[in-house]
Amino acid sequence: EGGIWRSRDGGDSWTLLEEGLPSGLIGKIDLAVSPDDPARVYALVETKEPEEGLYRSDDAGSTWRMVTNQKPLMDRPFYYTNVDADPTDADVVYVNATQFWKSTDGGAIFERRSTPHGDNHDLWINPIDPLVMIQSNDGGANVTRDGGVTWSTQNNQPTAELYQVDVDDRF
Repeated sequence: EGGIWRSRDGGDSWTLLEEGLPSGLIGKIDLAVSPDDPARVYALVETKEPEEGLYRSDDAGSTWRMVTNQKPLMDRPFYYTNVDADPTDADVVYVNATQFWKSTDGGAIFERRSTPHGDNHDLWINPIDPLVMIQSNDGGANVTRDGGVTWSTQNNQPTAELYQVDVDDRF
């Protein structure tokens, strides 16, 4: 029973949120909320096209609307599907995928932003100064102090990406 579920009683009971969201086969979903507007919730939803994309609720999840189905945001959704909201401006949204994307209009239009390496996976935004971010990708981690205009190097860290690990009990 994939979808977005909400509890209003600390998890004792749950309600499936449906109004404005796709129905049927649902894959990965990532959620983001900005402290700037806690009633606004973003959901990046993997499902069948053309319903796959970024949804937005402005009433804490009671109703939803698709804000974009810009295809590169859902590049390899089984692998990425990561959305983050700026903690001081609810209109600023980031999506990590093969490329790194930023919207400044509440998710309607995204522009590609450069990072030192592709295959972008995660983002931490400083809650006090959102110009400071740490972004991770297949090349390692990089830091920006200017909102992603420039990034630190990844040539100062030994980074490995592991897809499979086998272990046994031999010494």
